[in-house]
Formats: sequence, C-alpha cells, structure tokens
Amino acid sequence: MQYRVQDFLIPLDESASPAEKSAAKAQAEAALKAMRQNQSQATLLSADLGWRKLEQLPAFLRPYVAKMNPGDWAGPLWAENGYHLIRLL
Repeated sequence: MQYRVQDFLIPLDESASPAEKSAAKAQAEAALKAMRQNQSQATLLSADLGWRKLEQLPAFLRPYVAKMNPGDWAGPLWAENGYHLIRLL
C-alpha cells in the first residue's frame, strides 16, 4: 500500500531552549487548528512527499500515517528539524 503525505514544518533547531520549543509547539497547534478549518497557512514550509510505501516515509511519521485516512491531519510531531503537521492526501 502507498500513501501520499503533505508535510508542513515549523522549523526549530534541536538546540532550541524549552521556551522556544514551547512557542513553536503552540504555533504548530494553532496552525493545525486553522488548517483543519480549511484556513490557509501559506507562511509554513510545506512539501508533498509524493506516493510512498510506509517503510519509505521518515520513521517518526510511520505510526501516524499507518492509522490515518485520506483527509486526516496529525501533529504537531517533533523531529530534529522542528514540529511537523501532516495530512494524508
């Protein structure tokens, strides 16, 4: 089975302070809420990861994608480059 995932990133350095991480997570949560209500978040970095088998996706996304249906959102998900919001297309 293949999945098509859109990934939105709130970039944050791994060495960010707890306060910076907290602020970025709050930004990610607000963005996710807006996107679930079909409001554009054009300022976020986004990428269509294309059609991939589950094992071809980044490891931190796999447990979420495996449980999602098309149109579903998940996040914020922490990774070494920041918080991710994902949508299964």
